[in-house]
Amino acid sequence: MITAPPQRAPRVIMRRSLPRPVTRSFAPTVVEEWHRLTAVPRLSLREGPRAFPLTLCSTALIMVMWLAQMTQVGEAAVRLLGGVSAKLPLGVALLRLPGSMLAPAENLPAWGSLAQVLVVFGLAEAWFGARRTLGIALAATALSTLGGRGMYVLGPHHPLGLSLAEAGCLDTGPSAAVVALMVYVCCRRQAWLTLSALVATMVGELIMLPNLAGREHIIAIVVGLAAASPLVVRRTQAKQLARAGSAGRAVASPR
Repeated sequence: MITAPPQRAPRVIMRRSLPRPVTRSFAPTVVEEWHRLTAVPRLSLREGPRAFPLTLCSTALIMVMWLAQMTQVGEAAVRLLGGVSAKLPLGVALLRLPGSMLAPAENLPAWGSLAQVLVVFGLAEAWFGARRTLGIALAATALSTLGGRGMYVLGPHHPLGLSLAEAGCLDTGPSAAVVALMVYVCCRRQAWLTLSALVATMVGELIMLPNLAGREHIIAIVVGLAAASPLVVRRTQAKQLARAGSAGRAVASPR
């Protein structure tokens, strides 16, 4: 009698679980962050110009100063109202502080200033109102100006000091205010990828062009972080307390 050969048991092939693509691990993405950043501003656009009084007034003043600077009389007026440099007396610099924030910058075209103020001031004003937006912008401009004066006092031989040529250049424009406001908005809206990209760009600018403007942008980053840090700390503590409370309820609940 011929018997059939015994059948072998099928082999079980164990497959290792492949890791998900690295790009999926970055959550939220930059697109999601920008949706979060622009949610309220998009709704505010339906109200028209009355929703952005500070942004529109600041943009209009930048345009007026830029046009006025094209004439001899207008250039003198713009310098009188907003011309600030590191070696200017402190009292005069403080009086010209609001004008210096909106005066044309030497290394930034007028359309660049207009675009920066229109977008970043608009985001901050829609989320936090005109008063807070103006306060952070003025604080960043003032501290950046004071930082420039401190570098001038250190002298050209100090690693952080300014040369005589840099100390005499006009230190105007809205870039410091824009950087501080964008850092503040990113921190408040938890847009950490956008914040990281902004900080990396400013640090790279300082490395490539180690001038006064690059240093002042770093000061503006610190101002934005300092303005947002109390709220971020309170939010983190609230989340930790909520997690601790939920964990305690899970342990105490009967199984």
